[in-house]
Amino acid sequence: MRININTDAVVSMTNKLEKLRKSALPAAVCGTLNDAVYNVKTDTMLKSSRNNFINREKNFFKANSTYQKATGFNISSMAASVGFVSRGGSNHSVDDLEEQEHGGAIDKKSFIPTVFARKGKTHTGLVKTNARLSKINKIINVKDSVGKSQKEKFVIAASVAGRGGFVLRNDILFRIDTAPKSNLKSKKANFKATPLYSFKKGRNVKVNPTNFMQEASLNTQKKLDDFYIKQGERQLAKVWK
Repeated sequence: MRININTDAVVSMTNKLEKLRKSALPAAVCGTLNDAVYNVKTDTMLKSSRNNFINREKNFFKANSTYQKATGFNISSMAASVGFVSRGGSNHSVDDLEEQEHGGAIDKKSFIPTVFARKGKTHTGLVKTNARLSKINKIINVKDSVGKSQKEKFVIAASVAGRGGFVLRNDILFRIDTAPKSNLKSKKANFKATPLYSFKKGRNVKVNPTNFMQEASLNTQKKLDDFYIKQGERQLAKVWK
């Protein structure tokens, strides 16, 4: 983001600041940069994220973003920044934001949650706590079971996994909700299972660029002149006191 120094108001303010003490102009520029990154974090970035993403977690962008203030009095090297950090360790959702900004491929997507793993059974819902991958331990693969048919292998795998266990069948990860029970009359084993994830080992997911941070920055850039004038007036006020 850059200040348009060709506007009359900015040129006039710069001339006034240059006539004050040596630190007045750098202080005004520093304050402008800090106002800008703060505005991105607290305003334009949040608005842009709502326009470009399905916000499954209301405070995700606010909680995982941060900014660093500009410091010092050397205008040529002065810089402020705003971006995202993983709170409390690795966070794939935060790590994937770069690909979602510029476009690319997100790796480590072997497991993709179905609507049955999400709250409200919709694509916009958060993954339920008891359906998170971190809660899944041992997985029984139907391919490793012995049986005369795929259906029989599935029943055997479900029996081994037990209630609350997990079974992988035909690239779908199921949670076993009730253990299989044999019915002597029908010679069938009945049980309930929920399809939580689709699975493809080593899968990468291609994403189109959102440019949401660029959009946010450009919207804040429109306010830079006003930020600069405000910071300049603060420096002038110090002299007039």
